[in-house]
Amino acid sequence: MDPVSHLTPPLERVDVWSLRTDDPDLPLSYLEGLLAPDELARANRFRFEHLRRNYILSRGSLRVLCSRYLKTHPASIPIRYGTNGKPELGPDCKLRFNLSHSGALTVFAFAYELELGVDVEQIREIKDIEAVARRFFCPDEAAEVLGAPDTARAHVFHTCWTRKEAFIKATGNGLSTPLDSFRVTVKDNEPTRLAHINFNEDEGGRWSLLSLHLPPRYVGALCYRGPALPLRFAPLTEFDAG
Repeated sequence: MDPVSHLTPPLERVDVWSLRTDDPDLPLSYLEGLLAPDELARANRFRFEHLRRNYILSRGSLRVLCSRYLKTHPASIPIRYGTNGKPELGPDCKLRFNLSHSGALTVFAFAYELELGVDVEQIREIKDIEAVARRFFCPDEAAEVLGAPDTARAHVFHTCWTRKEAFIKATGNGLSTPLDSFRVTVKDNEPTRLAHINFNEDEGGRWSLLSLHLPPRYVGALCYRGPALPLRFAPLTEFDAG
């Protein structure tokens, strides 16, 4: 990945990039060399090699993408973490980003002066799905998940989960926001949106919530405060990884 290749700033739009971390042609050694000491330390704490590889590829690619927007070398990107662990570039930088990883897929979202939350999940069977839905989702969401046909229930569950995760990541509050304190739409036949926040429908309407079109067996969502903006979505493998 050539660090001098530049991207146009995502002004008045949101850029979303996807990365398949199971791609054997990705330059693992190069991306590992871009990581900061604390990132390398974290990578080396993973017990399983595939998890270490996923982390290195995701964090190294994040640095490459940031460098192309900021027109600087990826190793010099000053990534830091907020109070609830949300990664950021610092208060003086207008570029905002968020990322999520599940299975063999990482998704990155970028915008200017717009706090973002993105979440991706690989669909898998959930043990005790009824108990999990009733514990974490608001009653209307849980009812929609549990009312889905058996063959679709895991898909509906993960759809709900990613939409809720995207919202709390966008707020920067993490799990200090109870997942049952707001409602997201779940059904395929209704627009993706925040139906209410603490039963305030007007506040829910101030946020944009979008479903991402991802490979089979994955679902994802993007959330930010404000009206909907144009979305540019592309796989990171479009870039020369040499």
